[in-house]
Amino acid sequence: MKTLHSAFLTAFVMAQMSLLLFPGPSAAAETLDVVFEKGTSLRALASEHLGNPDEWRAILYFNDLDHPSALRPGIGLSIPAGLYNRVLGALRKAGDTTRRASMEGAGILAGDAIDKAGKSLARAFMAQDPEFG
Repeated sequence: MKTLHSAFLTAFVMAQMSLLLFPGPSAAAETLDVVFEKGTSLRALASEHLGNPDEWRAILYFNDLDHPSALRPGIGLSIPAGLYNRVLGALRKAGDTTRRASMEGAGILAGDAIDKAGKSLARAFMAQDPEFG
């Protein structure tokens, strides 16, 4: 069982990685080009285009910028909305798969523990009351 589960997880991870590393021809079309303007913030851009203001670092990283101080009005930025959404989707799928695998594993392990506890309880009852068994 462990070997099959391990093989499944390996295949799943490899499939997700291939989608991330080789997204196909639509990746370029999913990159938004914007001009950074005075009064604009990275948080606002991330909120508008990535759906989460806390992902402003993704914009810096994608544009090979180390720090927000490198931004000046008029600089062009590429926002990886498509890539970001694919990665987010893959992470959600991986998280869901991990949770399901953990629940199944817990059920298998707990099943043995419950069975063992039930037998111990039955032995305890039989020790106290021989008519129980």
